[in-house]
Amino acid sequence: FVVLTTPSREEACELVAGMEVAVAEEEPPGSVVTARSVVLGVMIGTVTTMENIFYGVKYGYTVTNNISAAILGFGVMKTLVRVFGWREFTAQENCVLMTVAVAATAMVWGGSMPFAVLAMSSEIREAAGFGSADTDTWEPSVAKLVAYSAGMCMIGFFLAIPLRRKFVVERPLPFPYALAAAKTIKSLHAGTDDFSQPRFLASCMAPAMAFAMLTWSFDGSERVPLFGTRAKDKYQWQYNLSVAPLGRGFIVPARYILSELAGAALASGLLLPVAERRRNEWYPADAAGFQGKDAYYLMPAILAVAADSVYQLGRIAALFLYPAARSALASRRRRDGYSEPLVQSETPAKPTDRRWLLGWGLSSIVALLAFRALFNTRYDMATIALLSSPAWSVGITMACGMTGSNVASSCGKVMIMLFAAWYGSTGHVVQTLALGALSVAVIDQALDLVRDFKTAHLLNASPRAMFIAQTLGALVSVFTSAVLYYYYVTSVSLPSSNLPAVVARSYRGLAFTFAGGLSELPDYCLDISLLCGALVLLFNIIHDLAPPAYRPFLPSGVAFAVGIFLLPGQILMEVTGLAARTLWRRLHPPSADHRAELLGAALLAGDGLAGVLQSALQVAGVDPPYSCSYSSWYH
Repeated sequence: FVVLTTPSREEACELVAGMEVAVAEEEPPGSVVTARSVVLGVMIGTVTTMENIFYGVKYGYTVTNNISAAILGFGVMKTLVRVFGWREFTAQENCVLMTVAVAATAMVWGGSMPFAVLAMSSEIREAAGFGSADTDTWEPSVAKLVAYSAGMCMIGFFLAIPLRRKFVVERPLPFPYALAAAKTIKSLHAGTDDFSQPRFLASCMAPAMAFAMLTWSFDGSERVPLFGTRAKDKYQWQYNLSVAPLGRGFIVPARYILSELAGAALASGLLLPVAERRRNEWYPADAAGFQGKDAYYLMPAILAVAADSVYQLGRIAALFLYPAARSALASRRRRDGYSEPLVQSETPAKPTDRRWLLGWGLSSIVALLAFRALFNTRYDMATIALLSSPAWSVGITMACGMTGSNVASSCGKVMIMLFAAWYGSTGHVVQTLALGALSVAVIDQALDLVRDFKTAHLLNASPRAMFIAQTLGALVSVFTSAVLYYYYVTSVSLPSSNLPAVVARSYRGLAFTFAGGLSELPDYCLDISLLCGALVLLFNIIHDLAPPAYRPFLPSGVAFAVGIFLLPGQILMEVTGLAARTLWRRLHPPSADHRAELLGAALLAGDGLAGVLQSALQVAGVDPPYSCSYSSWYH
């Protein structure tokens, strides 16, 4: 898999193996979880918890902030070391701090608080127009939110143990963001007398944060129409002036960004225009969400991601369950020039530790009982949600490992549709949303820990230390996420023009609409969605059958599916970052190879810090001072 992320196999091996060897020579083996790394990680995680709640309500997505946490932790800890004369702050300790900070935010996105939980509220019910005020709303107190978070705070962590073995140790995936975080930490801790790398990060992070605050101050200025406001409003042809996707363009391999661009072009260039042209013929003109025009790109994206997950799971199952398939692939790899074995291990072969099954089973029982008490969910449905999540986790982890994109929410939407159709009536919106959130929690938590395992692996840090750090951070997140979420949603008016809560409304629409089954979709939507899923399967099959020399030029199925979902706005900014990175490498290859990923990490960190400030201002009642639009541009 590493060969797919770089222009040549030799460069891939040199990139990953060279980095691991360099770090191993500089750092002692193992890692310790120190009190100072845990305390500072919790403090940073508490701040980013509020940021993620704000991002989820305003933009419909959350961010992990692993790179931001590492940079902030390094700056604060180095200052404290100088002032108090403490011992040096090591790269491995920073890795632990980063893991605690990320896990301390876990229940915001893992618990789907700005999405599924918010969709249960009476405010979203009134805005979306779906459901009864008596039976289809849930207005939790802080205590109920704590119980909700505690019920599933550990359920995905045990599943990450076998996923780490497969995708970090035996068959390593690149995980672009984990690689960027490891490279950032390594650069920060390169030497006590070398401050060039920290200065470079700071010099890039400050302008990124300033630009993010500038676009926030002029609300609406970041959404620039590409082909006029009509194309922007009807087909989503716009250019998002955001530094986060720009930074992503400096990190993610070109193959995946261009595949995302192809998916976005299909959505805005064909699917939405055709749906708009067939208004009143395929669906009512006043229909919205999954009953209107948006269904013609949302459903294809969801089924495309589902098709890729099923394919990847089936591929892995065939390789590890059927010796004939494994022998055929090994023979093909030898014919293609690969000298290393199909499965590599960092330690001599030994029996697989199955204790994770006990932990996962016990945490699943806790989740079943908690959801039954809080939402009166059916045991059979909750069991299906839990048992299907490991299968989803395999495909989603592979997707994130290759592209850096977390599309776990798409799986959550599929499960919401399934359970809504299973209930078969519109009086179970809350239960349906809760079961969808449970599915997302397992996938998100497992993926989050596997990504941290990858960073730890590159920094030669202890996996046991990562698991302990994740556990401590998750336990803290149970309380901080519940308190901050409750305070936020009771302090601001939702939804509003500045805080539209689009994803929460779409979640509620899904749970209500699909109570009637797939027949509730507009005409031909399912047919188009199945074609997109088949196209993703075709991309995957062609890629796996093609010679290695051609694979970097073939589209990625999962990235194509993600592009349909994201639409052109963010992806065009990623393409801008990719173009800048390519030009940089042409003009000055040594500098680009050394600092391109650091620049991307700095841009992501700057945007993350700006998000923290924006969320604090929003809670304080400070709205963007100016509002902008491009309505005067040609139609």
